[in-house]
Amino acid sequence: MPAVDLVIQYLDIFFSGENLTELYDIFSADLKFHGPWINCTSPREYIESLQEDPPEECSYEIIHIFEKNNYVNIIYRFKKPGITTLMSQLFEVHNEKIVAIQLIFDSATFKEG
Repeated sequence: MPAVDLVIQYLDIFFSGENLTELYDIFSADLKFHGPWINCTSPREYIESLQEDPPEECSYEIIHIFEKNNYVNIIYRFKKPGITTLMSQLFEVHNEKIVAIQLIFDSATFKEG
């Protein structure tokens, strides 16, 4: 599967908030996730964090996709009731598995006023 298709599959599973265990099929056993709120060093750790606080009532609109070698960067508009912000995720893909994800966004957007 092309890396871009794998990344879109990840986004679709993530934003559905359902069947999060399907992520095991597309993650490498040594997945590393780094974001503003959490850092995980295994698929289990990351998926369990999503199950504890699943994505709800959110969606995304892709603005740009960049691909070079084993990397895919997706810039998208994240939408949730009362919140709209730009996000960027850089994915590293090897052997049709996601091995690393770097999530970047302004976390202050999510603070309650």
